[in-house]
Amino acid sequence: MVVFIANLSIAHAQDYRDGQAFSFSVENSYQLALNKPQYDSYSLSANWGYHFNENWSLHIPITSNITFYNKENYGMQLLVGLASEYVFAHGENTYWTVAPKVQASCWGDWGYMLYDVGVRWHSNRSPYIGLGFQFLDSYKSQSRNSYCLYVCFGFRL
Repeated sequence: MVVFIANLSIAHAQDYRDGQAFSFSVENSYQLALNKPQYDSYSLSANWGYHFNENWSLHIPITSNITFYNKENYGMQLLVGLASEYVFAHGENTYWTVAPKVQASCWGDWGYMLYDVGVRWHSNRSPYIGLGFQFLDSYKSQSRNSYCLYVCFGFRL
């Protein structure tokens, strides 16, 4: 199903820097908790989006996350949410974006809301790298809230 939707998005996509278009991207990231040194996590995200103009877009990210506790135990989560992206600087073949995101865990070992803001550097249309900050609000569990720094790498199709 994911492959079908991705292919559909690609088939209907045009160069989003020219205006309105659909897009699909895949992103891999590593999160390092600042207030829980024994926690770290990895995530893989699929993002379906629509570019309203050359600078602003809205996305629906679906993220699979695995969190390691003390390097021995782990927990898995599935998150769904809403993200936006705004191009704030253009170069000749590159551009910079700021990307806020809100996601909720809908399945997994740990229930939380994820609030995220990151900056990404894009080369042409694909690949990109980024850095950001995340706040995990553990409203559904007895675990305390978490603050994370992350680095990400992705491809836009």
